[in-house]
Amino acid sequence: MNRLLRAIKRISPFKAGLIGVIVLIVVCYGIFTKFANPFASPFTIHAVVANANQLRPDSLVRIAGVNVGKVTSVSPSCRGFADPTGSRCQAAEVNMTIDNNGLPIHKDATFWIRPRIFLEGNFYVELQPGTPQAPVAPNGFVFPIQQTRAPVQFDQVLTSLQSDTRANLQTLLQQYGLAVKEGGPAFNQSITYWAPAYKYGSQVAHDALGTQPNDLSGWIDQAGVVNGALSAHPQNLKNLITNLDTTALAFARQESALSSAVAELPRTLQVAVPALNALETALCTSAAQPAPPNCAPGPLRQFARALIPGAQTLAPTIDASLPFFTQLRLLVSPSELGGLTNDLSFTIPALAKLDAESTPFLKKSPRRAVSIPRS
Repeated sequence: MNRLLRAIKRISPFKAGLIGVIVLIVVCYGIFTKFANPFASPFTIHAVVANANQLRPDSLVRIAGVNVGKVTSVSPSCRGFADPTGSRCQAAEVNMTIDNNGLPIHKDATFWIRPRIFLEGNFYVELQPGTPQAPVAPNGFVFPIQQTRAPVQFDQVLTSLQSDTRANLQTLLQQYGLAVKEGGPAFNQSITYWAPAYKYGSQVAHDALGTQPNDLSGWIDQAGVVNGALSAHPQNLKNLITNLDTTALAFARQESALSSAVAELPRTLQVAVPALNALETALCTSAAQPAPPNCAPGPLRQFARALIPGAQTLAPTIDASLPFFTQLRLLVSPSELGGLTNDLSFTIPALAKLDAESTPFLKKSPRRAVSIPRS
């Protein structure tokens, strides 16, 4: 203790002041940086945004309202745009450093430039770090423009409702109110049919999955082929829409007849349902499969059972008939009946001519009685 006191007494005032300044600097640095390592390289990420607006260096980066980093620089960038020259590109690349309390950041993270004040001023970056299932983004990773959102400016809100847009909005609201007023009662009456519609719709959606693997993917693939064909022939698509418009106009002109037909639809269904039930009963089973529990064997099943013996003997009958058809084909060949027919094609016209010329002669010839002796 005495040695320490003697050493302190030997320190000059200049050295004591220098040590005090150094200690004060270290304490202040620790207070403001939370004793971060000044020699450690910070974790840096980059994000391409469509419009950086008034985002500046030292703007904060937040996760759920907690500061986790800062913007280091904002530079023009046209990554991911079709125009690489940037003549029509207002995109920018935002470089950010993230503290340890903001890590890890996954590759599906999203960035949203938001204002601290409503619609204007003091912008910061709202960071969603992504889902744990996605890979972790490494240091220096660049997030594409599809994962960023630009802020909404006050002038954009004002210019979004110009006079023509306001007029269209007024027309839309007026027509919507008229539709609700006139179609409301019919809409209320249709609510009673929603339950069976949703029920059968769910059954149709379930059946759309198919019965075999890849049925749905195959249907989607074929739908893509159909859509590709429609895209390849735009004139045919235009004609289809025109024809649909013509058909709708024809229905509109026959509104009274269409109303009468719709009114007759319930009675038609009353008559058709028993017929369809009978048809289902006749078609619900086959001879090769047992009848379901709710389906009794019908006449179609009995008819199919009666056809089984004939179907089983059909193959031997065909085998036995083949030699006959072979001989028949040889009989009509050019060397047999074919040749005879060719010869008769010259003889028959001559015989017909002889018969026609001999008829008058036979009519003019005298007839003589011929006596037949009796035994």
